[in-house]
Amino acid sequence: MVARDFANTTQDDTVMVPHVTQLPVFDGIGDDECWEEVEWQTLGQVWIPYGEFVLSDDFSGRYKAVWNYDTNLLYLLVEIRDDVLVDGYRPGDDNYPDFDVLEIFIDEDRSGGLHRIDYGDENAENAFSYHIALDFPEVGETTETFAAMDIAGFWERVDYADHFEHFILRRYEHKLVYEMALKVYDDTYDHDNPEASRVQLTPDKIMGFTMAYCDNDDKEAYPPRREKFYGSVWVPEYAYNSHWKNADYFGVMKLIDESGLVSAEDKIASVVPGDFRLMQNYPNPFNSSTTIEYHLPEASNVRLTVYDVTGREVSVLVNERQSGGYHSVSWNASGFATGVYIFKLQAGEFSTTMKSVLIK
Repeated sequence: MVARDFANTTQDDTVMVPHVTQLPVFDGIGDDECWEEVEWQTLGQVWIPYGEFVLSDDFSGRYKAVWNYDTNLLYLLVEIRDDVLVDGYRPGDDNYPDFDVLEIFIDEDRSGGLHRIDYGDENAENAFSYHIALDFPEVGETTETFAAMDIAGFWERVDYADHFEHFILRRYEHKLVYEMALKVYDDTYDHDNPEASRVQLTPDKIMGFTMAYCDNDDKEAYPPRREKFYGSVWVPEYAYNSHWKNADYFGVMKLIDESGLVSAEDKIASVVPGDFRLMQNYPNPFNSSTTIEYHLPEASNVRLTVYDVTGREVSVLVNERQSGGYHSVSWNASGFATGVYIFKLQAGEFSTTMKSVLIK
């Protein structure tokens, strides 16, 4: 038996995603040069049944990610080993989690917040939670036909397959290899004009990102029923089936360009946003230390403080004038008690807050 726990079977606290110039060939093999130096990230946390042991020959999952500035795409290579494959989902039905479904949760600016179940439209596109359902091909064959189901408001099911510029799945004996290229959109998304909210990927961009897998091992069950659920990040037990709803707890992904091939002008554009933003700290929840990031559209007098739930100021992290652009600061909370803490960013006349959870 293999223990799945957040100590050794989740993705990195911050997944570093390198810029590549040699793009993958979409054949479902995954042996391209661009993947060779990239670390695997693991889908090893058991969300259902929460925290239990799972035989390694029952399920294992992992992924790699790279990006390219010119194509403006995030590339993903995913390997899933599953001893029993159950398909048959039809777009429009509401039971896609009850089949064997790969899930991708992405929040392009790590602004956090509710993705769905807010009974309103204001947060309906705060993030995307793609549930990739398809009919599995025969062993040795491939398919490019799939649905990427999500909820866009008041439980309205939407197929976002067109967010994937490329997609292929190749089936081996009890192993699936996905290769895909994902377009990234921000929270101004308009279903009638999606390209208006497409985001240009740039170095140092930080996104919320989690991958998960719904696993049904009973081919004969009708209606089908999900038996297991795996994720790439640790979640508390109360959130075992609701991670997709709240982008506050998505994992962290950072785009990097160690080659320096992306121009200085592109980098400047990536770190000088059009408005003030306080990003969700990461990791969150955290133990002892966490990182807070924020954006300033112009030079400002900045004060970043920490409050406990009683409203008492417990720490001042920044109190100075800073240039416009991207900034980050770490908070060492080793001397503080477990609980909820609130970060408050003040920059000129702008003010906003963000909640965080310290767990010891």
